[in-house]
Amino acid sequence: MDSRIVVDRVWLSEGGRRINYKYRGVGRAAKFFSGRPSFYAKYEVDLGEVPESILLIPLVANLAPIAWLAGVPLEVPTLDAKFLDGLGKVKAVFMRDYPAISDGDSPILVENPFDTESSGSKHAMLFSGGVDAYATFFRH
Repeated sequence: MDSRIVVDRVWLSEGGRRINYKYRGVGRAAKFFSGRPSFYAKYEVDLGEVPESILLIPLVANLAPIAWLAGVPLEVPTLDAKFLDGLGKVKAVFMRDYPAISDGDSPILVENPFDTESSGSKHAMLFSGGVDAYATFFRH
């Protein structure tokens, strides 16, 4: 596998409210990331107690479609097993809409899938303030 996307590291800053990611493209995948700013996510709460398998979700949700369309594997140190399972279902939809995507060419390779224990509601959403966000909010 000479071409791939590799997630090397995740860490918190700004009092635990910013997730920073170190990742890179290798081989032909390098062109998608060369000279681009790093990906990060900011929140209004301290994420210090959140497992790395969950902290990686925002990055993987953005990188997975790139890996699928580029036909390269995405290597991640850890990831929530439920999210990984759901990502497979999302990929199946992408494969229907983009027939050039091959399931075998772009796997998500997780060194340590982790079953994260959760409590409370199983509903979550990112609220952008748009019509879709309000529709989701009212449905759930």
